[in-house]
Amino acid sequence: MTPNDFLKIIQDSIHKRYEPVPKGWYSCKDLCKLWNLNSTATNRRLNAGVELGIVEKKDYFLPRKNKAMHKTPHYFFHDEKKRKSKN
Repeated sequence: MTPNDFLKIIQDSIHKRYEPVPKGWYSCKDLCKLWNLNSTATNRRLNAGVELGIVEKKDYFLPRKNKAMHKTPHYFFHDEKKRKSKN
């Protein structure tokens, strides 16, 4: 490995590639507006849904205003009938 290879690996890890969020996934900020709740109440409900297996959580790297990539959790809601049993 050359120093330039190392530098490229480090830069790629710092500047993660933009990954568009698929349709049907919501950020906490989106859900706060939709449900008309504050972020704490929304996070409590989302965490309960993740524990029950109704909600799936995945982090996406999104650009901010200063063009830095930021890890933002997004949530997908499963049908309760189709959810996986944790037993």
